[in-house]
Amino acid sequence: MAKKQIKKAGIPKKEFNLDAFMADEGLDSKPNDKELSWIPLSKAWHDALKIPGFPRGFLSLIRGFSNTGKSTAFYEAIRGAQDIGDFPIVIETEGNWNWEHAKMVGVKCTESVDAETGEIIMIPDGFMLIRNHDLYKRYKNYNHADSKMMSSPTRLEPVIEDVALFMHHMLSAQSNGDFPRNICFLWDSIGTLNTYQSADANSSK
Repeated sequence: MAKKQIKKAGIPKKEFNLDAFMADEGLDSKPNDKELSWIPLSKAWHDALKIPGFPRGFLSLIRGFSNTGKSTAFYEAIRGAQDIGDFPIVIETEGNWNWEHAKMVGVKCTESVDAETGEIIMIPDGFMLIRNHDLYKRYKNYNHADSKMMSSPTRLEPVIEDVALFMHHMLSAQSNGDFPRNICFLWDSIGTLNTYQSADANSSK
């Protein structure tokens, strides 16, 4: 006589609730995105790209061959940020900053005369211009491997981590109220600096 099979009770399926799961994980299942706003560029750029400019609060990257308008877009972004009241912080590590091109596009700047040489010097008006020597002067003693300031230079050149550290400094100044402005970072360009590890290896020991 065949044994009677015992029917196992099935495990009741638990209904899955995504909202409840994400709430338990401390996550927001319905994030509210900010309304998209733009740093305006010229009509020519709008006609070419079909967008009004660069989206604020996002990372945008311009790539292309020489003489394709990258620098013009860079200067237009500075002017566009100035036009809407944002404060451009320009990090220029390419070494190709051109005051005449910037003025032609509409970047605000003022002229000053050197009392000793009589030379006309251009000064940023409503934006900050940071160059290689500024980064090196500020962070040459900083050891990025250990995240601490040393008593003597740790390398012979500015590095990509210096830019990140400077951005962090400015965002901290913004958040604590020392620099109460909307900030727009513009960097020309990210591929021009060595990493700290490379610079440290290249420096004489």
